[in-house]
Amino acid sequence: MADITNDPKHDEAPRKLLGRALLAVATTSLLLSACGSPGPETATSGAAGRGASYTTWDGEKATTAGFEGKPLVVNFWASWCTSCLHEIPAFVKVYERHAPNVAFLGLNLQDDRDVAANLARELGITYELGRDPQGTAFQAFGAVAMPTTVLLDADGDIVRRFDGEVSADQLETELEQLLEGTL
Repeated sequence: MADITNDPKHDEAPRKLLGRALLAVATTSLLLSACGSPGPETATSGAAGRGASYTTWDGEKATTAGFEGKPLVVNFWASWCTSCLHEIPAFVKVYERHAPNVAFLGLNLQDDRDVAANLARELGITYELGRDPQGTAFQAFGAVAMPTTVLLDADGDIVRRFDGEVSADQLETELEQLLEGTL
């Protein structure tokens, strides 16, 4: 019988498998640890998110360019993200205060449309909703955590991105500065 204990090829497959498993665990841990952690505001500027594509609630293709002309708040949320669900009632209140002057778009990431629709109804979301099942818009905005909220000015340029939960006070302050032209 051959001695395989010193054979380099024998050790290679388990190492590759272990390496892949460690990479998967590290990536999953990073994503899960980011969910809900109120990360620092990340100022991002420019047109990186202008025209980011998503799917409307009715299944039509759309882009954020359709909102140009007024500031836009884009909030990425999902049923599995407890921080997302926690911040939504605050977003509804802020939206209702600023509705004529600021557009809001809630983009659901990865959930089945019916699950997301039922949850949106339960949460009382009154602003426009869409879906980003492939994460196309999420990536276009440079998002790295859930929830992620992005503020765009009336020209469609990104002026601020929040990685993690945003309070009503934070959002209100940022919107006031954006509307005053000081952000």
